[in-house]
Amino acid sequence: MKKTYLAAGRGVHAVSACFRCLFLIPIFVLGCFGAHAAAQTQQSVSRVSLDVRDAAIVNVFQTVQQQTGCSFVYNTSDIDTDRKVTVSAQDEPLTALLDKLFAGSDIAYTLRDKHIVLSKKTKNSPPTTLRAESAEPLRTLRACR
Repeated sequence: MKKTYLAAGRGVHAVSACFRCLFLIPIFVLGCFGAHAAAQTQQSVSRVSLDVRDAAIVNVFQTVQQQTGCSFVYNTSDIDTDRKVTVSAQDEPLTALLDKLFAGSDIAYTLRDKHIVLSKKTKNSPPTTLRAESAEPLRTLRACR
């Protein structure tokens, strides 16, 4: 009776290929998630430069859209598009500009993919993030309930 050993023939190649697959699949999956996270991070780090005085806010929206590729989504009954604003930004992150633009107003914004969604602030609005001069998040404040 002839004995066959796993190491003697095709068995080695099959086991080796199986281990390669087990090694490569997680690397591929992690690479896909990393590319998605990088795309989201790049959008939030888009930099903007503009200097406007007493301009309609809709004109600022157009300038930001041209520089970042992000479009503004809002309900015209919630946002006064004729509101005059004065804002200056030199190579600042998009979030820093939006914080300046909507400071002291009842407008909240949310970044979703390549869209800036504007809405009226409500009692249950999302938590506010404080930012240092470097636009790094410091702490998230949550409302007490």
